[in-house]
Order: sequence, then C-alpha cells, then structure tokens
Amino acid sequence: MTYIRRSVSFNSEDPDQKALLDHASKRKNFSGYVKRLIQRDMERSEAQEEVKAEAKSAPIKVAVTGKTRWVNDGSRGIKR
Repeated sequence: MTYIRRSVSFNSEDPDQKALLDHASKRKNFSGYVKRLIQRDMERSEAQEEVKAEAKSAPIKVAVTGKTRWVNDGSRGIKR
C-alpha cells in the first residue's frame, strides 16, 4: 500500500487562517475531514457540470412584456 502525503500550512498570524486552523483542530481525524471536504467539492463540481449540460441542450421559457418567447442556449439569440 502506498500513501501520499500532502501538507497544509496555516499562517497563525493571519486571523482568517488561524480561524481555519482552530476549526480544523477540533476534529479528531484531520486527514479524514479534509478528504470529506474534497469529496463534497468534487460532487458539487459534478452537479454543476450536469446543470450546465442540461442548460445548453434545453431551451428556456422566458416571459417578456406579457408574451412568451423561447430562448435557446445563446448561440442563435431569441426565437419568436
């Protein structure tokens, strides 16, 4: 089994970084905590990519001055 280590540095004189360090130090398993944060970030990125893909493929219905118009993904403008 091969382990790869990555270190994280905190500047204890920077109030924002000190707050991060204090919060992370409350955890029993710093490594597991960081891995869960990375996993959540990856899942959020994947979800955003899916939303972007859906937005490009489906027209958006927009109501303008009482009339309904269909707008495509922006490559051709407004369809009337």
